[in-house]
Formats: sequence, structure tokens, C-alpha cells
Amino acid sequence: MYFRALSRTLLVGLMVLTTSVALTGYAAAARPPKTGSYNIGEQLYRDNTWALTVTTIVVAKTEMTVNVHYQNVGPAPADLYCPPTIDNHITVGVERLNETSGYCTTRSGQTWSMASGEQMDSWGVYPIIKDRTAQFALTWYNWGSLDGIQLGPKGLLKDPEFLAFMKDLDRLQAPAQCIDNVTAATLTGGYPIGTFIGLVTYECAETVTEGALQGIALFQCLQQYPLSTCIGLPADKP
Repeated sequence: MYFRALSRTLLVGLMVLTTSVALTGYAAAARPPKTGSYNIGEQLYRDNTWALTVTTIVVAKTEMTVNVHYQNVGPAPADLYCPPTIDNHITVGVERLNETSGYCTTRSGQTWSMASGEQMDSWGVYPIIKDRTAQFALTWYNWGSLDGIQLGPKGLLKDPEFLAFMKDLDRLQAPAQCIDNVTAATLTGGYPIGTFIGLVTYECAETVTEGALQGIALFQCLQQYPLSTCIGLPADKP
């Protein structure tokens, strides 16, 4: 076997060190979310007539599009209306990001009817948030607000880099507790900081091979390269 277990003393030292890095360097390491589509699937509003769900947020280089699905869940037709003034916005802490364009931008003042059971999709475009781990709230017309939206770290569980990392753990046949540790730490601290903290727990010790990078060197490597490269996992390992 070419796996080498780390000592408990080393693991404790690494945990303290990486936690310190996470706490002292987090603000400087804040990054916007990666481009792509993030599944949200959270209900924004529901009554006896309407059900509104924030389905996805699609992130581009400098902006993100929030998609909202409408359904008439009532027994009769009901009307929707595009107001002349739109106050849709995203709130991130004390920062407010106003909608720059959306479904109603070219439909100001229009009213239309939707039959019982009919569905449609609306959307709004906003400036991109600066920190992909930040939680934010969406205020949507007069339907109210959806709080606690997060593209990361929850969104990072679907991030291509994190998925590649987890695929490498699977190739290493990491124990279930190691997988749980890495997932939980990523949800708390994001990728790669939280992921690395999960990786250096005792249950993940055997995922580090002899001669592999350790400590801060491993953390720095994970910011640029996949886990397989950083720990020397052979490309042909099944």
C-alpha cells in the first residue's frame, strides 16, 4: 500500500492552521460565484391562486439572471400585471443590487390572464454578487422576499471543481466518514478552504499518499489544481 496515515498530532496542527487561514484570510479570498446555472428550487410565494418558485440563477461574467416560475394553482383564470415602476432587487448584507433588466422591462403596464393550471417563467438580471459564499435576499415585485439564497457554499456542491475533487476521493475509495467531513466542511467554509479543512480530518488521512504535499502547500495546490494532481494520484488508477 502506498497510502500513509497522518498522525493525530499533525492533523490537529493542520486543523488549527487551516482554520486560522480561513478566519484571517477569508475576506481577502472572497470570490464571485463561478459562471453556470445554480439550482435554487425555493418557493417565493404561495396562496390559493398563485405559486411562485425561484428555479435557477444563471451566473455570467458580470451579471446573474434570476428565473422565477409562476403557476396558477387556483380553480379559475387570474391576471398578472407588469407595473410601470420595477423595484426588484437583491440585498447582500447592506448592499442593494437593483434589477437592470427583466421580463417586464419591455412589457410595462401590460396585463394578461392565465388559465387555471397554466404556467410561465419570468426573469430578472442583476449585477453579480462579490462573494460566492454570501447569503442574499431577493425582493420580487409585490410578492415579497426570499431570504437565505446561497450560490455557495451550497452551490459549490454542484461546482465542477468540487465535483472533480469528490470524484478523486471516490477513486481513492475514501471512507464514508471522510466524504461526510469534506461535504460538511465545504458547506461551512466553501471551496477550497472548507474542503481542505474536511480533507485533513483524521477520517481522511489515508487519502494523502506518501510524498504528497501537506499543510499549506497542499492548500495552495488545491487552489490551482485538482486533488489527484496535488496528492499524486496516478491518472490510470481506477
